[in-house]
Amino acid sequence: MRTRCGKRGWLRAVLAAALCLTLASPQMNLFAQKVEETDKTCSLTVDAAGSDEEYAEDLKKAEITVKLYQIATITGTGRHKTVERFESLEQDLEKIMDEGGSTAAAWEDLAQKAAKTMGLRNEREAAEEQKEPAAEPGEADQTISVTDGSGTVSNLPAGMYLVWTDKVQTGAYEYLFQPYLIALPNRDAVGEEWVYDVTVNLKPERQARYGALRITKKLENYHADKGDAMFIFQVEAVKDNETVYSNVVQLDMTKAGTESILIEKIPVGAKVTVTEIYSGAAYELTAGEKTQVVEIPPRKADDGTEQSAEVSFTNDYNGKHFGTGVVNQFDSTSNAHGWTWKKIVKNQVADSQGVEEEQEHENENAAE
Repeated sequence: MRTRCGKRGWLRAVLAAALCLTLASPQMNLFAQKVEETDKTCSLTVDAAGSDEEYAEDLKKAEITVKLYQIATITGTGRHKTVERFESLEQDLEKIMDEGGSTAAAWEDLAQKAAKTMGLRNEREAAEEQKEPAAEPGEADQTISVTDGSGTVSNLPAGMYLVWTDKVQTGAYEYLFQPYLIALPNRDAVGEEWVYDVTVNLKPERQARYGALRITKKLENYHADKGDAMFIFQVEAVKDNETVYSNVVQLDMTKAGTESILIEKIPVGAKVTVTEIYSGAAYELTAGEKTQVVEIPPRKADDGTEQSAEVSFTNDYNGKHFGTGVVNQFDSTSNAHGWTWKKIVKNQVADSQGVEEEQEHENENAAE
């Protein structure tokens, strides 16, 4: 089985998150600047379309919820003072200010601490820490609804804010967002003027959503004296002109009725071609096309119920004798032959549990 790895996408996300911190974190000279109007309110605009170009079009179609938590107020000298519910971060914030803004890594660490203070963890962080995301995280001071790629909130008191973006799921992808801190007001690009209306971009991490394919076989009549009825299917999934899944799977039946195989972890949106390539000499296809093409939906439907792409084949006993067969799982290798195949017996799961034999054969070998 071959699957596409998302390492390039995750690397891009890490670099994007680093850029986000550079742009959104309070500037290093911020705390040495006198603020004339500490009582003037500010606005914050979140621009999803200004993020990674590859992601922007997808995110523009999504409804995104951004939550703001004020962690500190601002004084006329440009220093920040934590508010009551973030008092535990006062020492960390003071250290960063004393160091003139410190580094992006220090701001990232402080943002993470602020998020955890409010019980905010995305699913990946919770899994890494072996903790469940909080059922009821701390209440946000303001919420921005981002639609059509942009959203704005006004009348924000001057100070420092934690920016937290909820997980977003689009048709084929899931997005997680790095929490970060933003100072309002902030300095302009050259550090000369205070900016009270600030715009920031979203910098997400993206991973493919996965769905499943169910292959269903209906056998009208079965003859026990002929042994197990064996059916073999070639499964090929393609997305964005790239093969994301390729395997040969087997389904054995010992009685008339209906059996199925569920193949998990195929990227959502992939077009899957399923071909019945073997049904033995004693059974023939009576309903359903020999080759069927379906598209993989998200594993969970909008109502929360599980779903999968479905293909079905109906066979019947034709009165003839038949022989035995095997299913070959093909994997590309670096050996002289080019392929390794594994003989699978009574395989009911597509990731091929229960391998009996493993041998090397040349590329032209196929399911017998």
